[in-house]
Amino acid sequence: MRRWIVLLISMAMLCGCSNKKTVSKQMMQYEEDYEKVLANQNWISESSCYSLSGEMSKGNDGSYNYVLVIDEARTAMYHVSLIAVENDTPYKDANKMMPSIGIFDGPFALVPNQVNSDEGYVKGMAASGQTDESSVDLKIMVSWMNEDSSKTSEEFFHVILDESGMKNA
Repeated sequence: MRRWIVLLISMAMLCGCSNKKTVSKQMMQYEEDYEKVLANQNWISESSCYSLSGEMSKGNDGSYNYVLVIDEARTAMYHVSLIAVENDTPYKDANKMMPSIGIFDGPFALVPNQVNSDEGYVKGMAASGQTDESSVDLKIMVSWMNEDSSKTSEEFFHVILDESGMKNA
């Protein structure tokens, strides 16, 4: 009986270590993507591969909630992720997690006319954030791979989002 208990505890500890490695890898990817967004100088106004939109609304507590949506895929996109950095905040100065999807969750695929959320094929993806300001300057990176993961694509947007909508900066 004692052997079984020791074995179960050992297995639980190994699982916990494996999970920490996954979280650490995801945090490294988050930081890498964050820094890549801030270093970018080439912004586009729209994508030929999907639609990007955003909405902002004022919450009851006076803060502003916003959501960024990727949908209407026009090409097959796999391992899709999005990260948005608010107001050019340097990574080391950020006191909160910036909006992201596909880094800590997923993988997600956006493929025209294919939806099977159990398999990760989604119609669209959304990342949400919160700010105290009525307008937020967002630098956004959307990245994805082709079907066999042999090519990665990245697109960068610089937008201003407020209650009236999203516009290019």
